Amino acid sequence: MYEAFKVLADRKKVIYDADIEALCEQQVHQGEVQNAWTLEAVTCNAGSATIPSAVVCLWHRDGGVHRDSALGDGPVDAVFKAIERITGINVVLKDYRIRSVTVGEDAQGEAQVEVEHQGKSLTGRAYSTDVIEASALAFLQVINRLSLQSAAEKRIRPTENPV
Repeated sequence: MYEAFKVLADRKKVIYDADIEALCEQQVHQGEVQNAWTLEAVTCNAGSATIPSAVVCLWHRDGGVHRDSALGDGPVDAVFKAIERITGINVVLKDYRIRSVTVGEDAQGEAQVEVEHQGKSLTGRAYSTDVIEASALAFLQVINRLSLQSAAEKRIRPTENPV
């Protein structure tokens, strides 16, 4: 929690109570599961005269660093597509919301995503002073749950007896 606070303090001029509350909530949600994937970097390009694109770099818990890029209908869509390409997990985005958590030009934004995967609905939520980063983190939260669920199902399946 302290490390996350220091990073936020370096990004913002003033820290509000809502910033600390958002940090606490994010730390609680991150502690729920061991992440298969961690966001290392995200960059995107968008504008009225360009095709939105994104480059995403993810670290996998096996120690590998994976990078990919994608085009999208907007910068967030491009980020989500790049994450799907890296992880191999595809979902249907049902809802995407973004809101300001605090005030000011350096306010933290909250991104919330709702996705559907194999008939199940999952949500992710993350905070950052960069709404693209918050969006990527929220999406990755859902992808991590699906990744860990898939790994658990593989361990539970009974092995076939050789004939």
